[in-house]
Amino acid sequence: MNQIYVLLGGIFWRAWKKRVVLWYAHGATSASLRLAETLAHAVVTSTPEGFRISSGKVRVVGQGIDTKRFTRRASGYRSELIRIFYAGRISPVKHCEVLITAAGILNARGERFFVTLVGDTGADPAYYASLQERIGALGLTDVVVFTGGVAHDVLPEYLWAADMFVNASATGSLDKAGLEGLVSGLPLVTCNPAFKHILGAYADRLMFPEGDAALLAERILELHRAPDRQDIVAALAEKVRTEHSLEKLIPRILGIVSKNI
Repeated sequence: MNQIYVLLGGIFWRAWKKRVVLWYAHGATSASLRLAETLAHAVVTSTPEGFRISSGKVRVVGQGIDTKRFTRRASGYRSELIRIFYAGRISPVKHCEVLITAAGILNARGERFFVTLVGDTGADPAYYASLQERIGALGLTDVVVFTGGVAHDVLPEYLWAADMFVNASATGSLDKAGLEGLVSGLPLVTCNPAFKHILGAYADRLMFPEGDAALLAERILELHRAPDRQDIVAALAEKVRTEHSLEKLIPRILGIVSKNI
């Protein structure tokens, strides 16, 4: 997942007749990445958006989600309350302030909801403090909660207690937590273009422009009230199981690694 290793070792590995396969899944491109692509025999990535250099070496293999661990045992949807969930870094690049602003809009409309944000709050203290200030100013202290970081093996319990996953980041990288939410039975509302092909026919209903808190609030309400909500949940969970399961990822990568040069 770091092209620097291909730059450091690629020439030697090729001289030793080793097959060089680079894993890269991020929206950013750089000169070093372009050089690494020339040294690699193949590049594997989780989505078409995960490697944005045109190359015949690219193979899309999915993300690698432990689908058995995250599959929800039973639906816990409660129509009287919108339980909104986020998991990931609490940092400016994730734009948690957009979710909080959208929550303020919902609150002003008198909607009943609860927002849970899971992630390390100590990574950027100034940003976390700004989020807390915004929560106070919008009168959301009782309905927006940060849990801090949680162990990955207990994350499913948090997901199963929610109704939808919201991700306001637009990095272009496929967020693993979002996929875990989908396979847990949570529809995903996001502005991240990396999810567009996964959301497929539902993308127009589940995506919003980067930074647009007002439209995010609308997407949340529309999804909450959608009569076909459970159909959306089932279709997207099955897509993650089919395209992004850990069980299928490893054989795909091994097939690429072992292929004759």
